[in-house]
Amino acid sequence: MIGGWRDDFWRTLPIARRLAAAMAREHLANGYDVLLPQLVTNDREIAPYLAAVEDSGATYLEVVLLADLPTTVERFAKRAADEAEPIGRHVEQIVATNGGKQLLAKIRVDLLSYLEGRSQSVTIDTTSLTPAEAYLRVRTVLSER
Repeated sequence: MIGGWRDDFWRTLPIARRLAAAMAREHLANGYDVLLPQLVTNDREIAPYLAAVEDSGATYLEVVLLADLPTTVERFAKRAADEAEPIGRHVEQIVATNGGKQLLAKIRVDLLSYLEGRSQSVTIDTTSLTPAEAYLRVRTVLSER
């Protein structure tokens, strides 16, 4: 749907986020729920989505799945290696080119800084959870809201 991401991922990422925010706004305005599986590490990145929530009168809940750094690095590598779609392998190349494990560590630090004081966030530590267990925890959090 978005051309050029293979050639210049970082340039097309903001375009993709603007399109996702517009789709979320439209969906929310028509009374539907939106689940945004997106890594956000600063207020500027989440602002368009929060505006969509506010404009539509919807309720916002941020659920963060977070593992310790060694688990994050291991899972990232495994997911990229197992990925049937080319985007996973492409993102792995982008991460490797931009610092590999050090980039993942920086992203994690940025995420933890972003989460400080965010009252709408619920963090689930997934370090020792299977994907099925993490899914059940997310469902529990959503059902409690």
